[in-house]
Amino acid sequence: MRSVEGIETQYREWLDAVGAVAGGHLDLSTIERVLNLAKDVAHDAARPLAPVAAYALGIAVAGGADPDETARRIAGLGGSD
Repeated sequence: MRSVEGIETQYREWLDAVGAVAGGHLDLSTIERVLNLAKDVAHDAARPLAPVAAYALGIAVAGGADPDETARRIAGLGGSD
């Protein structure tokens, strides 16, 4: 996977537009957290569930949950086998 900094540099305009739609700035730590969660879920649970995990993280954080702890807990759920 490319570095988060590289992704941010290449896609900053898009990230800013998405942040404006979502009502907040997507900083490096947020981008890294979501990408790592998606990677972990894709490898440990199932690739199609990675976007669902990212969405669930967003819902939890919007409700006041700690983003790092929530991402760890979601990633730790593993596969459904």
